[in-house]
Amino acid sequence: MKKTYTLWISLILALCLLFIPFLTARAVNGENFELGEPGILPNSFWYNFEIVKERLVIIFTFSILSKAKKLLSLSTERLSELKKMVELQDIPNSQKTINRYTSSLDEMKSNLDECNKNNGATKEQIEKSRQEAAWQGEQLLQIKQNAPQESEQDINSAISKSTDIINMKCE
Repeated sequence: MKKTYTLWISLILALCLLFIPFLTARAVNGENFELGEPGILPNSFWYNFEIVKERLVIIFTFSILSKAKKLLSLSTERLSELKKMVELQDIPNSQKTINRYTSSLDEMKSNLDECNKNNGATKEQIEKSRQEAAWQGEQLLQIKQNAPQESEQDINSAISKSTDIINMKCE
């Protein structure tokens, strides 16, 4: 009886990891930037499941533009997590969150670097990404004011990555 119960729970968790990301994926609204409340925080047991879910969404997104939009949305999510981790003075998780933030921006930039191979929609997405990266840079500066000294260099690195996105061009 107990094995059957465990098997059902495992099956339900697997289905959630596979199908819920497609239902909950959201696009970035380029006009309204907002740093909402973070969902699951990096100091939670469930955070790794959240990261796996996000990676599955990215893996099963085949359009370069859609992937870039989702990665931009994830970078905003990482900022809200970073803000909370800084408030909690959780330096190790703050550093991990910053690394995930910069990784999202790097992956998004590599997706958008192929702008000359696509039509004008990529140029439009690059412009939206530049605008949101500028907003994210402002948010990082505000977070930096409250951050412990140990996190300052990592936050400066994240600001530098957002500046790289701001300076992206599509000819």
